[in-house]
Amino acid sequence: MMGTTLKDLETKFAKAKNELKVFEELDSGEKIMKEQTTNILYSDPPDNFQFIRRWWAGENWKKTIEHLDEVFGSFTKFLDQILKFAQINGLGPVHKFINRVCEYINEIIPGLHTLKYTYSLADRKEIHAKIDAIILTLIDFKDEVYKQKSRVKRNNSHRLRRSFEC
Repeated sequence: MMGTTLKDLETKFAKAKNELKVFEELDSGEKIMKEQTTNILYSDPPDNFQFIRRWWAGENWKKTIEHLDEVFGSFTKFLDQILKFAQINGLGPVHKFINRVCEYINEIIPGLHTLKYTYSLADRKEIHAKIDAIILTLIDFKDEVYKQKSRVKRNNSHRLRRSFEC
């Protein structure tokens, strides 16, 4: 973490957005698969051949969980880096950046919900639990950001009042 700059975080964010792009516009019934050459996730449309394509590529709901673990494990490490950077350097330098990250989280959560409901709860409780855990982790990040912003506002308001005390 030593030496991390805002530019480093921006670069990591661009990479994360590329890896998570599939969740920006995932439609009902679409499942995710990993492109073999680029390792980027993409959506597989629901049709009569979806099962065959997924079978041929070695994809199934268990692989989907592995893909989610991989991309969101990496993304949550990135989110932790943002929080550490903000704790060390203050929110000022990263305020706008953090707002963009939070907006992006808001963009991908609906896709996660869509993926979750593509699988039957009765048959695939594990994938529902995994996606719920991911969504809660994303919300936890946003809550932590809100808490940090609230602390900064509270501390700044105290300083202002003290500066006028006699």
